[in-house]
Amino acid sequence: MGNKTSVIAHRKFACGEALFERYYKAQGLGNDFEDFMKALKTPLPVTFRTHGARDEALEVRHALLNTEEAMEAFEGAYVIANPSGETRRGRPVVPERARAVMETATKEGLGARQEIVSMLPVMALDPPSGARVLDVCASPGQKTMQLLERVRYGASGTRGVVHANDAHPGRVKTLLQAIDRHCRIAREREGLFASRAFGQDLHFPLFAESSDLKRERRRITALSDGCERMDAFLELGGYTHVLADVPCSGDGTIRKDADCLVRWHPGIGNMLHQTQLAIARRCARLLKPGGVMVYSTCTFNPVEDEAVVASLLLDDELSLELQELDGLPVKGRPGLYAWRVGEHINASGDDDGDVSIKWFETFDDAKLNGSGDFVTTMWPPGPKLARELRLERCERFFPQDGAKNTGGFFVAKMRKKDDKGTRDAFCAIVESELATRCDGQGTSTSKKVKKSSVEDVDAAIDRLVPAHRVSKELVGALREKFCGDTVFLSIDPVRRKVYMGSATSSAFLDKSCGESVRLASAGVLLFEPSEDDKAIEYDIDWNARAIDDLCVTTDGVNALCASVGSKLPSNWWTCLPTEIDALLTMRGEAIDLEDLSEQTQRQTSKYDARCTVILCLKKKSGEVVFAMPGTFDGNSLKLAENAVKDVSTLATELRRVAKIRK
Repeated sequence: MGNKTSVIAHRKFACGEALFERYYKAQGLGNDFEDFMKALKTPLPVTFRTHGARDEALEVRHALLNTEEAMEAFEGAYVIANPSGETRRGRPVVPERARAVMETATKEGLGARQEIVSMLPVMALDPPSGARVLDVCASPGQKTMQLLERVRYGASGTRGVVHANDAHPGRVKTLLQAIDRHCRIAREREGLFASRAFGQDLHFPLFAESSDLKRERRRITALSDGCERMDAFLELGGYTHVLADVPCSGDGTIRKDADCLVRWHPGIGNMLHQTQLAIARRCARLLKPGGVMVYSTCTFNPVEDEAVVASLLLDDELSLELQELDGLPVKGRPGLYAWRVGEHINASGDDDGDVSIKWFETFDDAKLNGSGDFVTTMWPPGPKLARELRLERCERFFPQDGAKNTGGFFVAKMRKKDDKGTRDAFCAIVESELATRCDGQGTSTSKKVKKSSVEDVDAAIDRLVPAHRVSKELVGALREKFCGDTVFLSIDPVRRKVYMGSATSSAFLDKSCGESVRLASAGVLLFEPSEDDKAIEYDIDWNARAIDDLCVTTDGVNALCASVGSKLPSNWWTCLPTEIDALLTMRGEAIDLEDLSEQTQRQTSKYDARCTVILCLKKKSGEVVFAMPGTFDGNSLKLAENAVKDVSTLATELRRVAKIRK
């Protein structure tokens, strides 16, 4: 966003509402404009969406219904009634009982506030289990959570990938906080990674069953059948689904942000158009043949909506076609065939009372007589071509329509064609990308990095590499002591962190990001340095001897439980429920070796120095039902220091599986 846009976006024009009315009356949005304006000035009901179908989330739903103040909508969402009509800062006051349930559920990651219409883009995209999904402008994260639930918990049981991205470090931080709250089951993170990049700069993704792209390249080139080779390239590259919920002028949110109407100005949408189109074009190029892309905004402005969609459809290289929006619980109005482009002719002057808008019928007219940064793609393609493009398949959602009582939104669903020409062109891109990355693979040559230089979210986890590119001694020790052979590992040798992810995400990490993309989260964090070690300089040549100085995380332990099987790695110790309970009660204080059971003492006999261990309970069948990180120093055993903060959660889980009652 340029300097002029920043000024316009934050300046409160005295004529913002008058400009809004004049602009949208000219766009032909409908014959009920008075109802439209009236609806915009009524407070938006509070909506709360519960996350997933887990038992705890079901309990939240029952609790909300029991308040008699929540009405079930769809997608696990509940609209909260406001019988008193009381508002605070223009928003409805949530009744006390419902507020208490919502606050507890939010804190525990079981739900979050999310407006009804903002749920529609994910419902329109509807990715199945096992899909590879890009959420290009993901913050604050509610739509990412919807995507994760669909991709992770599908009927087929296959694990998909959700790549959540945003451009600004602060927004990425907000996104990560939402992910942290939501991912209460550690394995939810395996196929989820977050990055910081401009959407138009995202690199082409490659996903492989092997974490070694060079091996994958050899496998594909060895295929003698041309059709098999094409299928292999199609399977390797691109996303199956893309959600482009792009930055916009946001006037669909006026009901919850009345200030948006005060500062409204047509120049905001005009200036954002090129950015929106650039992001959407890049997303379309990353989409596989036959893949689905949803473009959405929270604005009524056709310059930001239909104009962008029409430009995508007219680009033959993108091979997109509009789809019907079937099955949505809220019905929108058909997209427009025609719209107008204009500017506030006094935008740079001092008279805020002037609400004159200068309209330009063509780009040439605007170029000669306008002052804004206009481009040809802002104008409608003409009535005949608009019908051929089926722009009516786009849908715009208005606050005055239906019984859902919503904000404003725009949704367009597109599919990339799956014909021979599109497939051939896409395979050529995949082959070229694979060759480039295989020829350019290598490990960072930086030998020393100070921890203080990587504290901010903008620099987080940008040195993550697949395990095959790190010391075999290190990986072998990790597998022998903690992880077994079935777990895919990715490692940050600079910060000495180890992550667990899905095999399909391995190739993405292996040179898929490029210099303009920084990873902010990738899979489940298994190991991290102790608090004492976090401030030191780390050598890139990290080796197996450093493993015992690491702390295994609670999330990491939970993720490993479902992966290691009945034959446990060497540093997994089976304890008695009473011992686990005592260690939790001690909250990080040590228990002497002689106070432990003979069973536990036998397992410690091979260790005479400090080491990290995982303490667990097993069923007779060998299944691990509980585990937590611990530390043994040769003479005593204690809960790991980084797990002390999780004592309450661990104790609750222990009582559930071991039936311990204090």
